[in-house]
Amino acid sequence: MVPTERTETMVPPDPEEPLLDEVLADEIALLGDVMAAVAAADRALTDAEVDAALGLASPEPRETGSPQQD
Repeated sequence: MVPTERTETMVPPDPEEPLLDEVLADEIALLGDVMAAVAAADRALTDAEVDAALGLASPEPRETGSPQQD
C-alpha cells in the first residue's frame, strides 16, 4: 500500500476577523468568574461557593426527617 499525499491545505484565519464563538466566550467568562472567586478566597472553595461563582441557583435544602411510608 502506497501512502497518498494530502493535497488540502489549511488556510489560517484572517487575524483582522474577530473570533465569534459565543459558547466558548461564555465558558471563558464563567472560568474567569470562578478564578476571581478563588483569588478572593483564602482557602479552597466549597461546592456551594463554586456554584455561586458560576451563577447557579442553590439547591433546595433536603429534609432531614425519615422518609414517609404510604
